[in-house]
Amino acid sequence: MYIHAILLFLLFAHSTLTHANLELSQQAFDEGNLHLAQSLLIERPASSYKKPLLLAHIAMRRDDYKAARQQIEEALNLYPTVPELYFAHSQVVAKIAEQASIFSVAGHIKSLKQSLIKAVELAPEHADYRSALIKFYINAPSMFGGDKQKAKRHIEKLEKTDAFSALLTRL
Repeated sequence: MYIHAILLFLLFAHSTLTHANLELSQQAFDEGNLHLAQSLLIERPASSYKKPLLLAHIAMRRDDYKAARQQIEEALNLYPTVPELYFAHSQVVAKIAEQASIFSVAGHIKSLKQSLIKAVELAPEHADYRSALIKFYINAPSMFGGDKQKAKRHIEKLEKTDAFSALLTRL
């Protein structure tokens, strides 16, 4: 019984320290101290998707999009049902596509579209995810997956959950 209590205490202490470390890292990131944020994160093992996601955001701030993509893709392998990861993946891939050659841009755009669709499937009520997908359908050429009709259908769905966001997206 005594050993169980000690193990429970150690587990609680570890989880509390990991959570506090994640909060300190987020605070350092928000304040622009990327080095401190990254060093705090690297010290602790990942206990959720938030650690690799924050590391990816740090890499994006440093314009290291390949490292950001790697962090997010590793997190997606471990946490395939987290819509926030798919949305972040779409953002990273969009930055990579901006810098890509004409020969590889199509693959990046396809990956971006798939990530946005998956984010919306996992969190259909999240206005930012759906708005980003709508903007993709409106702005992308049809050869890359743009589709005005799909955009209209998603705007109608968005109107049911967030009328103001739907109005802004229509504009």
